[in-house]
Amino acid sequence: MREITRYANRKMYDSRTRGYITLAGVARLVAKGEPVKVTDRDSGTDMTSSVFLQAMMEQERGKPGTFGSGSLAGLLRGAGKKRGKP
Repeated sequence: MREITRYANRKMYDSRTRGYITLAGVARLVAKGEPVKVTDRDSGTDMTSSVFLQAMMEQERGKPGTFGSGSLAGLLRGAGKKRGKP
């Protein structure tokens, strides 16, 4: 498991490489199949999902259409079901 620490200034630190990592770097790790966990340094909160969503937004911003609107709508529908909403 790749442990990433996210600081209040939004910088992320990779404990394995002992250096900072970007959103694109996190996305590359995930694309290679590497298990990643991102934790907020101050609160200890698991920020993994939030960071993954930010990485997806950056990819979409750089190359519009990367994620089809149908796929994104499916994610939103699934998120609503997970919270117990119809």
